[in-house]
Amino acid sequence: QFFLPEKIKYVKERANTHFQDMSAQDYIISQLKYCDEDAIFLKGLIDGVYFIQKLNEINHKYLFEEKTEEIAKKYTGISIPEMFTNKKYDDLKKIFNAFQSTNGSLEIIGNYFELYIKKKGEEIFENKTEIIEDPIKFIHELIKFKNEMEDFVKNCFENHIIFKNKQYKVLISFMNKEKYAKQLSIYADYCMRSGFKGKSEEEKENNLNEIIDLFKCLNSKLVFQIEANKKMSARLIKGTSLSINTEKLFISKLKQEAGVNYVR
Repeated sequence: QFFLPEKIKYVKERANTHFQDMSAQDYIISQLKYCDEDAIFLKGLIDGVYFIQKLNEINHKYLFEEKTEEIAKKYTGISIPEMFTNKKYDDLKKIFNAFQSTNGSLEIIGNYFELYIKKKGEEIFENKTEIIEDPIKFIHELIKFKNEMEDFVKNCFENHIIFKNKQYKVLISFMNKEKYAKQLSIYADYCMRSGFKGKSEEEKENNLNEIIDLFKCLNSKLVFQIEANKKMSARLIKGTSLSINTEKLFISKLKQEAGVNYVR
């Protein structure tokens, strides 16, 4: 009853003092080191798993959880928005490691991720008719954009569901117009006729997976179904498909994603 309030007081003072004197990244590194050393120190002194857990929770709460917004906003050349812009994967990973046990903190960081990718997407696609009106260019750029987001989610955030959901939320916002369903079907047709030429089976499957990832985000899946069926029929009748096996693989992936009735 005496020790826990004193511990809280000490950790709060430590958090405020260090945060004022350090950059955001130095603060995180310093406090993570303190938490690790404190955990080892406590195990050597205290016999009680529950009590040690309470002390560790205090460290995490006051050093990280309650500082999340301040850390995110602190501009030291490495604010969270700046980290995304400059692709500072290592620093973002440190932040994730510091906050990963608290979904509330991760949600705050995830919101900055969502803002970044939304802004980035608007820079690529908004008011650029030469890209938007060309299905091949548009989907190709969208796949590049998707892969960049996935790099963040995988390399910085260990594929955490919060960040995966943010990624798909933004992709869905870009793919919610009916014409984009048509553009994806045109892009798939292009790949089957000539875009896969010279590619290995592994590369073809990776490309098909990228198409399916965008398909998941479509609001107008019926439009895609109608257009894709027309184009597939034309390829098979005219013999312009590069590979029947690739066609079958594409059908299999659509069936797996949307159900058997979708590809009948």
